[in-house]
Amino acid sequence: MSRRAMSESERAVKANKIKFVAKKRIENEDYFKVRMIDIAKEVGISNGNLFQYFATKESLFLSILTDEYLERLDKFIGLIESKDRLSLVETKNLFETDMFELLQSDFLMLKLLSLKPIFIEREGLSDWFIPLQTISEEKISTIVDAILKKQEFFTQSQILDILSMETTLANSYYANIRIADALIPDANKEEIDMVNLNILKKILSQFRVFLFGLSETKSQISSKTKRAKPIKRSRPVTKTLASQKKTEEQPVKSEKKKKSIVIEEVKDVDGEVVKKKDKKKKKAKDKDKKEKTEKSKKKDKKKKSKK
Repeated sequence: MSRRAMSESERAVKANKIKFVAKKRIENEDYFKVRMIDIAKEVGISNGNLFQYFATKESLFLSILTDEYLERLDKFIGLIESKDRLSLVETKNLFETDMFELLQSDFLMLKLLSLKPIFIEREGLSDWFIPLQTISEEKISTIVDAILKKQEFFTQSQILDILSMETTLANSYYANIRIADALIPDANKEEIDMVNLNILKKILSQFRVFLFGLSETKSQISSKTKRAKPIKRSRPVTKTLASQKKTEEQPVKSEKKKKSIVIEEVKDVDGEVVKKKDKKKKKAKDKDKKEKTEKSKKKDKKKKSKK
């Protein structure tokens, strides 16, 4: 007898069971030590049957990463919608709560996010990244719209910056924890926990400083707009006789001001007034005139002497 083909619902149940077992493995083991054959045995199917659901190991864990990421966004949307109108402190606490949940509760997602470059290198982007991007963009826009309705302290671009900073700091947190685990012996669990706690406090402190900086820039901009004085518009005024006289006298006053400016003046030989800048030219002309007058006088004397 031929085996009955599985329905889509039955196939989805089996795929979820495979992902559940894989999640337990990756939580407790290194990714490179997790084997597909071990997952198939625990699920109760053959290795070949497992690859009918997930063609590669990377595609299996990418599917888990997608589920974890979208679940986190749904949690945050629910947290926002459960709140009423938010003050500045409450808005900051909302982001800090989401950040703390990401660092503490979503440790599996942090681990898978650190492996994302390996997944992309081996599996490529087209099969999973484009669908995930479209879904996540829709959910992120829902988050941004919900936060904008609840508060007035952060703009749309600032909210997107906050969500981006969460991911950046989460990656930094996981990288520092891995370094600490590698440097400290496994036997000294208390020391590892203490170091991890200090790393957590440091990351949360950095996030608070980032939020404070954004809120300060927004408040400074709003205070500047409040302090800005409105432009006074000139009102139409009926001109009286006195105001008309003033306007008529204005050009006379300006002429007087011009005359009051001190300019060194020099009188030439003929008694003409000359400005300082023309002084040199006039001196040369005066010399020429003197020389001509002297020559003419000498000629006159010679004529008289001849007579």
